[in-house]
Amino acid sequence: MAFLIIILLLETSLLIVFLVIDTLLFYIYFESILAPLFVLIGMYGSDEKVRASFYFFLYTLLGSLFMLLSIVTMLSLIGSTDFYILSKTSIIFMFQLFLFIGIFIAFAVKTPVIYLNS
Repeated sequence: MAFLIIILLLETSLLIVFLVIDTLLFYIYFESILAPLFVLIGMYGSDEKVRASFYFFLYTLLGSLFMLLSIVTMLSLIGSTDFYILSKTSIIFMFQLFLFIGIFIAFAVKTPVIYLNS
């Protein structure tokens, strides 16, 4: 029963991630997926599951701080975190590159794009 509740919580959080229209809310719900995954790995993992769940939590949380830094930078540059407003503003290329790198690192850690996980 607990397994199904955790899976439904993950599904709800994932749906909310794709429905929000604000980058700050996107980050909050993107990170809210960590708690159910932490519990899921801790309860239903194999060998050394508690250690693995702590490592997973810390690794993905530290990786996602790059996204938070990028979002705070967008907020300070533009004054808003709304996707529509962000799409209509022009940002200097170097700032765009900085923002892209921060968001890319966060996504590359959360969804193992390049062998960043062990």
